Amino acid sequence: MRKILILFGICGALNAGSFDELKISVVKNFYQNQGGFKEICDKYCTNSFKISLLQDEEFAGDGELGCLDFDPRQAGQDDLCNDMKSEFEISEFGDVKASLKCKGYKDTNIVYKTSCNESECKVDDIYNIDEGTAFSVKEMIYDCLKTHQKEKK
Repeated sequence: MRKILILFGICGALNAGSFDELKISVVKNFYQNQGGFKEICDKYCTNSFKISLLQDEEFAGDGELGCLDFDPRQAGQDDLCNDMKSEFEISEFGDVKASLKCKGYKDTNIVYKTSCNESECKVDDIYNIDEGTAFSVKEMIYDCLKTHQKEKK
């Protein structure tokens, strides 16, 4: 029995490692592809994350900003800079940490939570790290929407 558990542990560790490349690859798409965050997310995000963005758009109305009033790829409202230096690594929790350096801006760390199957990974949430405190973009949208729904009542 013990040998079987050890075998499952080794297989699980090997399998987790094979997802690391897929995870990093999907996150790199957020920085290598031209286009806005929502357009890129349409292709590389889970349905759960896309639903939170759609609900935010519906709340905001045409052409207006909703709860998500910044670009989560860089935790700011500016466009992505042209000379960005980025490094990607798997965190101790199995998420992808993007370390971004851009001349004239403060260095930024963004954490991507991914969901993977046998052939692909998609981004399920993004954690912006602001002065050592991380916050979930998806939770921030839902918290904001709840607050505004209460105000309407």
